Amino acid sequence: LVCECVVITLKNGCKEKVKIECISGNLLVGKEENHLKFIDICCICSVCASRETVLDAIISPFDCN
Repeated sequence: LVCECVVITLKNGCKEKVKIECISGNLLVGKEENHLKFIDICCICSVCASRETVLDAIISPFDCN
């Protein structure tokens, strides 16, 4: 889901809408407006994305085109 906009729910209940810039080790780097956020993935309870975004992320590694 790198380069996609998602809603992340953190363990404390807060929801953050971010564009995932990259994931490195246990760190997710997300962009919210013009600010970068560095989030420990252990603090994330869920990630919500559109159906199309999720299906594209699953299918694209198998796309032969």
